[in-house]
Amino acid sequence: MKCETEINCPEAMIEAVNYVDRGDVVIIPTENVYAFIFSGRYTKTIDRVYSIKKRPRKKGFVVCTTKESIYDYAELPPEAENIVNSIWPAPVSLVLKKKPAISDEVTSGLDSAAFMCLKSPVISYITENAIGPVCATTCNISGQPEIHTFDDAVKYFGDLVDLIIKDDSLAVYGIPTTIVSFVEDKPTVLRAGGFPPEKLKENTISDLVI
Repeated sequence: MKCETEINCPEAMIEAVNYVDRGDVVIIPTENVYAFIFSGRYTKTIDRVYSIKKRPRKKGFVVCTTKESIYDYAELPPEAENIVNSIWPAPVSLVLKKKPAISDEVTSGLDSAAFMCLKSPVISYITENAIGPVCATTCNISGQPEIHTFDDAVKYFGDLVDLIIKDDSLAVYGIPTTIVSFVEDKPTVLRAGGFPPEKLKENTISDLVI
């Protein structure tokens, strides 16, 4: 495992992209918590993240996108498109019908996936420059608390991943994203997190089920 401590160093960011592109597993800071980030193009990498997290196979992974690339990966109803255009990048993940560019291995066989677009400079740079789709999941053992510090990331996962990017100052919200599903009868909050669901209901989705 290699540690990079200067996230604003162009070489470190480029190296993180190279790691993801070749199928390695990287831990990065986001504005929520530390996260595993990896390519969704390699079955062996997806299998490895399941193993590292001890994650149940029935649960898929989040796809990291930009406001532009989301259209390559998902079908967007008007209300979801409104979130993308008016709120993203923000700690709001959208569950949407996936397009063929997202493999069944990423979604655990489901025809939908969760998509997110965050402000974190690390995840933004990787998403914009790596060969997509780029996937992510919170840095933790499944069912246990998320990792919030670099020291804990090294302590619990340093021997299991290939690269860790350090910046504890980026954990602004300290909790995972809010998840909104658009595959239900009505848009539905599946998890309240870093973006207040009430604010979504007031400003963007009037019929949101909270």
